[in-house]
Amino acid sequence: MNEGYYVEQYNKLASYKKELLRSNPGSTVEIKTEMVGEVRRFHRMYVCFAACKKGWIEGCRPLIGLDGCHIKGQHPGQLLCAVGIDANNGMFPIAYAIAEVENTDTWRWFLKYLMWDLQMERDSSYTFLTGKQKGLGIAIAELFPGTEHRHCVRHMYNNFKAKHPGEGLKQLVWDAARSSTRVWFNKHMDELQQLYQEAWQWFQDKHPEQWSRAYFRDTSKCDILLNNLCESFNAAILPARDKPILTMLEKIRMDLMVRMTNIRVAAQKWTDMVGPRIKKILDKVAERTSCYRAYHSGEHEFQITGGGENGSKQAVDLRLHTCTCRRWQLSGMPCVHAICAIRSKGSEPTVFCDDYLMPSSYMEAYNPIIHPIAGEDDWEQVEYPIAPPPYKKQAGRPKMKRTKEPGENKLPPPAPNQTDNTKKMPRIYTKMTCQVCFKKGHNRLGCPITKAKKAAAAQQAGEGSSNGAQQTRKRQRRQQAPKVPTSNGNSGLRDQIIKSRRGWKKLKTMEGNQRANGGASSSQAMHEPPTQSSQNPAAKKAQQKGQTESEWA
Repeated sequence: MNEGYYVEQYNKLASYKKELLRSNPGSTVEIKTEMVGEVRRFHRMYVCFAACKKGWIEGCRPLIGLDGCHIKGQHPGQLLCAVGIDANNGMFPIAYAIAEVENTDTWRWFLKYLMWDLQMERDSSYTFLTGKQKGLGIAIAELFPGTEHRHCVRHMYNNFKAKHPGEGLKQLVWDAARSSTRVWFNKHMDELQQLYQEAWQWFQDKHPEQWSRAYFRDTSKCDILLNNLCESFNAAILPARDKPILTMLEKIRMDLMVRMTNIRVAAQKWTDMVGPRIKKILDKVAERTSCYRAYHSGEHEFQITGGGENGSKQAVDLRLHTCTCRRWQLSGMPCVHAICAIRSKGSEPTVFCDDYLMPSSYMEAYNPIIHPIAGEDDWEQVEYPIAPPPYKKQAGRPKMKRTKEPGENKLPPPAPNQTDNTKKMPRIYTKMTCQVCFKKGHNRLGCPITKAKKAAAAQQAGEGSSNGAQQTRKRQRRQQAPKVPTSNGNSGLRDQIIKSRRGWKKLKTMEGNQRANGGASSSQAMHEPPTQSSQNPAAKKAQQKGQTESEWA
């Protein structure tokens, strides 16, 4: 498609809609326009493919993440998205829409179509995960009054950090958010109150059902605290968000179609009963089972005790898939106490995972296909002209990167290349190791031990000793230098290297005296008759040699 004709691409939206519905029956594509005078202008557009509907209903957990991002083309706006989570803890795009702004009206319009597409009848069985989008909370409360609404803890903590910074407060807030029982949640909040009363007061109007695992429902089988699902989708479509509208929509459709195909092929190579990400989490949790011991209470019930006499105690029921720590019920994956009990029976933890995490659910989500469409020249033409929305160009260069939050961490360092040892990691990601104290973070020049030794040596030597050593070195150089004869000839004096200011002044003085003597002797030679020695060069040279030997004697 041609990316340059913005206005013409808006005129082709009606034909594009008809082609999508022809190639993907059962999909939902809605275009909303508004009349501005006698001109029909674009307002909003909603897209939800039939494959995404069926895949989410049959194979994904009942959790939906909602978020919006900016469109950075000639006619910018907002791109709203709904993203689910699959059996391998990956994102599953459900629907997306283009709107003029992000407010209560646009979110209400988007959620009405989403509720109809996903056949969301019982509100209490669904969970929404959002950030602090404008008007989104009001729209969810109106359309889904009985549903669970979670907030992204990272966004909430950023608002908290602006008024109450500090590493100690940060640790307590995240400990309270990660607490799976209300007893531990209250303990962490009491510690926060004792540490800083104003910080504790900041959470009084924040319902813990929205940000703490201790108050989450266990119907979604997902205990995530961050809205990373939508963030991943927004980052994946970033190259398409600065294109014209038809090019952008087609790039998003192509990415979804290819992604579902690649996942179907990759899932056929699974060797475990769960996905690779779930398997990695279970292996990491199982490393801590050595700290616990399981005691049989019945055929399926166990008492799990921690190390020591005052170790923690938990009750596990393998038949009901429950543990008193509530982590198993929240995530659908056996916790460390459940794995300890499972291994005592000689079973595998993957067998006791929830049905939402099984490969069968994963394939049910990705078996539906987003069918390809015909080329633009083969579309059935629909006479429905649409003008682009009015937009006033802003001053300056368009902003292409989002504004990062204060204190936002940098990207994690790249994984080292195991096959090629010739490539080195960037220096910003490497930690130096000192060869003196063998600690990380500095080298031997910046080591405290090296600095202490240098300071002690300088203090012991003192400033006077350093001056004395310098004078001694100068005296030795003067003694080693060859002696210069003081005759009037001074033929070898210019060949000497002058290494001091005093020697340079001495040389200038001697040259001045030599010129004066030379001038007097020349004037005397003009009036005196020539002698035999002056006429004979050999005699003159012998005479000068005799004078030099007499001076040295």
